Amino acid sequence: DGAKLKTAITAGEKVKVSFNGDKTKSANPEAGKMSAFSSWGVAPNLDFKPEITAPGGQIYSTLNNDEYGMMSGTSMAAPHVSGGSALVLERVDKDFKLTGHARTNLAKNLMMNTSRPVKDQGVVNKALGWENPYSPRRQGAGVMQLHSALSTPAVVTEAFTKEAKVAMKEVGNTFAFSLKVENFSNKAVKYDVKGNIQTDYAIQGQLGYSAHQLEAQEIKDASIKINNKDTNKITVPAKKSVTFEVKVDISKAKVLGDDLETLVDINKVFPNGYFVEGFVTLKDPADTNPELHVPYVGFKGEWDKAPILDGTKYDKESFYGAAGAVTTVGKDFDYLGHDRVADTFDSKRIAISPNGDGAQDDFVPLLSFLRNAKKVEYSILNGENKQVRKLRTENNVSKNYYDSGEGTAYTLDPARKWDGKVNNALAKDGVYYFEIKAMIDYEGAKWQTYKMPIRIDTVKPTVRISKKGNVLTIQGKDNLNGSGVAYYDVQVDGKSILENLLPGTSKQFTLPDLRGEKVQVVAIDNAGNEKAAETELAKDSAPIDNYAPAVKIKSPETLSVNNKSKIKITGEIQEASKIKEFKIDNQTVPVTYNKTSKKYEFSYEKKYADGVQSMTVKATDNWDNTVSFKKVFMVDTTKPGLKVKGVPATVGAKAKNPKVDVTVEDNFDEIRLYLNGSEVFYNEFKEPYKMRAFKKEIKKLELPLKSGNNKIEFKVTDLAGNESKKEYNIIKAKK
Repeated sequence: DGAKLKTAITAGEKVKVSFNGDKTKSANPEAGKMSAFSSWGVAPNLDFKPEITAPGGQIYSTLNNDEYGMMSGTSMAAPHVSGGSALVLERVDKDFKLTGHARTNLAKNLMMNTSRPVKDQGVVNKALGWENPYSPRRQGAGVMQLHSALSTPAVVTEAFTKEAKVAMKEVGNTFAFSLKVENFSNKAVKYDVKGNIQTDYAIQGQLGYSAHQLEAQEIKDASIKINNKDTNKITVPAKKSVTFEVKVDISKAKVLGDDLETLVDINKVFPNGYFVEGFVTLKDPADTNPELHVPYVGFKGEWDKAPILDGTKYDKESFYGAAGAVTTVGKDFDYLGHDRVADTFDSKRIAISPNGDGAQDDFVPLLSFLRNAKKVEYSILNGENKQVRKLRTENNVSKNYYDSGEGTAYTLDPARKWDGKVNNALAKDGVYYFEIKAMIDYEGAKWQTYKMPIRIDTVKPTVRISKKGNVLTIQGKDNLNGSGVAYYDVQVDGKSILENLLPGTSKQFTLPDLRGEKVQVVAIDNAGNEKAAETELAKDSAPIDNYAPAVKIKSPETLSVNNKSKIKITGEIQEASKIKEFKIDNQTVPVTYNKTSKKYEFSYEKKYADGVQSMTVKATDNWDNTVSFKKVFMVDTTKPGLKVKGVPATVGAKAKNPKVDVTVEDNFDEIRLYLNGSEVFYNEFKEPYKMRAFKKEIKKLELPLKSGNNKIEFKVTDLAGNESKKEYNIIKAKK
């Protein structure tokens, strides 16, 4: 019908469409497919996730105000599984009389065993008629089948973990696992047991045929044996159990090449490793009892080898294209190493001048985490790649989720910045490296190391100019070990006349017709140092509103830490109608409408005691739509305690470095101790978030001394950045 309408309209015919109230039904074209937004496994440490699948896309569900509508997401699938779990638990309670973990684990195993693996309906699988199931990393054990879960006479689990799934983690050319079948019934049960082996489909060096659609393919020339047979028959006597071995051999594994006909070595297609996965299926030959399945997943390769951090703007390859080095510009940040004229990035241009002039005074890493990191360390290395300062340690750093713009492609934390200091003094001009060491949460994982070069350059460039007619001749250069001239700005009486800066390679500039007294050329190097040279020159009824106000608290941020008791609470409210009432902690707060942003704005101050605070926010519009939520943040106004014992006034020339005992304490248990600017102790503030007093004595802390007078500074900082210091002078004899 649509094609007929288009043809008629194209031909210039008059087309009339009438709607008489008749309804028709059409199948959802996505029915039976895994939702594109469904989260993938495995867990960062190669544990098996997800575990089960349920309908979650385009679900007809309840909405607010006695309405129904289509919704999608885990919030739709989760209640489906929750309801099913309740029914299965009824069976467990009735038939097995279990309690605690054994009760819930059996219910989960019953549901996973009897789930139905969904067939992959990707472009290639569908076009070629393949019968591969979706990856267990995408669907878990499959779609929940309640009738089967409530009627199966047996359950099958991995013999060691007693779970209906197998996480092999890293595997070799061969691997094996044992499955145990337990018969609950009063009759013997029989099964034909077999398994499949699959991995991800790849073509022309890319995963999947279509963008953002990962498909499955069979691993060829590989074997999966059940007690040394392709298909084995097992009989489980009544009230008994039987254990069998599953052995997988991928030593000669192959997959289809780009022509979808030729078999190629799987290691050439996946040089960085690949997943080996599938399902072990137990089918009743009489088709009386439900089919049982156990999904398994392993990774052939080095799991800790894939990069934790994305490439930077200075590298040839970068997934997000966002990572790099930035510097503080007021309340904002600018990229370092960015040629604003050519709009290119070069790590050789990364430079700072930490002289306090507000121009490129610091270096802040802007990072894109591709994987969750168990631990990350940030340090400064000198030109010889030796650590001269350890800046920070972080645990459990989450990867970035861009999510089509819903998340951020990068992490920018000013706490990771380098202020250009080493041993509490400005570092000498020269080349340094910002080192990031990261490690994944996997037993035996190795550190991954990333470095970005930094040049400290505090010397201004030089510039000379001469003028003949309206042509300026420019001669500029930077010092021998400087960062290089990046741009020139041309000004008349202190105001720029350029739309775009001139590149640092410029030699001449033709002045336009203008008035003024003096013309200046300002040379700007890659570290932000500037030097100038000059010469003589010249209203209806509002619609019904069914939506609650959208309140955004700008400050304080969730889980933010504040070192002042008086908290300024600011934010905005998006609301089509007017705000009837807005309260914070049950106190009415006035709002002001901003005609430009078309949002209501508020600013309110309140004092809070030290601790983990919870602020209640409630907004109601003229239609009595209400939203209420809590905002959690921390207040810490108390300085940490610091005690040092055993600091000598003098030390002999040949004496070993002295060792002291340092005691740190605070009302919160996040605390860092620095010795001359380098971190020597760190205790992390962890969940559950609450104010916990902390006290720790660090014994035998060695003080590095050199001949002569040594200034020693101990500094302790807490969760909110409050700090306490103790300074000492120790004289070490020269002879």
